Amino acid sequence: MFSYFQKGITDTNPSKTIDLPQLIKIIKDNPNKHLIDWIRLLRKQNNEEYKELKRDLPNIAPNCIVKYRSLKDHEFQQNFIMSSGYIYFDTDDIENVDEYKEYFIKKYGHLVSVVCKSSSCGGLSILFKLTNTISSKEKFLHVWDTIRTTLLQDERIDIKCKDIGRVMFISYDPEVYVNYENEITIDTSNCIFEKDSSDNKKRVKHPISKNSINNKVVYSFSDKDKPTIIPIDQVLMKLVTKTIVPVDNLIVDLKPVDYAEVYIPKQIKDGTKHTIYTSIIHQLVYLNPTIEKEYIFSYLWYINYNHSKPSMEKRELIRLFNMVYTGIKKAGDIHPIIKTKWVHFNSDHRLTGKEKNKLANTLNGYYRRHQTINKIVSVKDELTRKGEMVTRKSVSQITGLSLKTVQIHFNSEPIDMDMVIQQMNDPENVILEDKLTRMGLNGGISRFGTITHPEEFIHPECPR
Repeated sequence: MFSYFQKGITDTNPSKTIDLPQLIKIIKDNPNKHLIDWIRLLRKQNNEEYKELKRDLPNIAPNCIVKYRSLKDHEFQQNFIMSSGYIYFDTDDIENVDEYKEYFIKKYGHLVSVVCKSSSCGGLSILFKLTNTISSKEKFLHVWDTIRTTLLQDERIDIKCKDIGRVMFISYDPEVYVNYENEITIDTSNCIFEKDSSDNKKRVKHPISKNSINNKVVYSFSDKDKPTIIPIDQVLMKLVTKTIVPVDNLIVDLKPVDYAEVYIPKQIKDGTKHTIYTSIIHQLVYLNPTIEKEYIFSYLWYINYNHSKPSMEKRELIRLFNMVYTGIKKAGDIHPIIKTKWVHFNSDHRLTGKEKNKLANTLNGYYRRHQTINKIVSVKDELTRKGEMVTRKSVSQITGLSLKTVQIHFNSEPIDMDMVIQQMNDPENVILEDKLTRMGLNGGISRFGTITHPEEFIHPECPR
């Protein structure tokens, strides 16, 4: 968790605390992104005005949670609440930030938690997740210096960040790198605190040997019972979350398909986590029978941190996943939720969710009437063949349809569903407003939902 300051560098009263997923969400689509773009442009032009604009950006205390952002001397005990669990580093004066970011992630991606362009784009903002508990300035300095002089000894680290109360301006970077699983542990056994009688302050001695990095930084690796966390962007490139249905038409097909999909509630409440997570694991294993389990666990990890408030504890999530996944793989005990889905859209349709819903509802409506009318016509024909009286009541009793439904469709003619599908996919007959324009096709524009009346979809074999 991080203390969040809304009103810039002069704001010393945190308005709230935010967690890492919330921070990442802001960085990916920062409300101040236009201001940040302007700051970056000014810096690129060597216009010093960017520094003043930067001071007004919202920021966090990346190293700790505080009551009030003033941690000098005696105020530390008064205002310091606890460590954030992360430690912040900043690189500066980087000529090509994009190239350097790519290099940095490639080199440290297995250790670092967050890497993004800084707010002025002069370097990178970096967060490491610590297993160490930081409860004093002295211990913070030891840990910070150890990382800088061992793990990051080859990098241009800004020494001004060597402050437990240092702020991190929240940047804008849609391609921010994040790994929720990475942790590092710093050996503090050689950290010696001595009293400095000259100014009554504590001083830290931390002898460091550049040849003994492994004695200072302990990397947390996963064992066989602890699945590795893969960044969500990589997971989504490989993991299938719904049945893939080939669509032959330009926009939409109508055909019955056994369909499975991972459904994620917007908010997963306490008391429902075990049931929902178990269902998600079953769906993912069914849809991805040969994928490595780390991809499934990483997706579940992402859901837990973004849709569950509060999130399930890490140890409990791992225990649940291993139990369910092992049961599926060893015993073949898989229970996916599968339904028959009729309406399928072409992946290149570029329709909005609202447009897809309306088109699907329209198409399903035609198909339901098609089935109802066919059922009624079939029973009427059978009664006529037998020489029995054809009444609405008798048709209702035989078909099982309500009397009102039979009355509505008693004299309706069969609907040609092939013609319905053909028109809905015809570039010359626009169904959705601006649809073909967005798809780069030709055609005029009609009002959303405009479609030929059912009476014009009479089956060609019908006498009418």
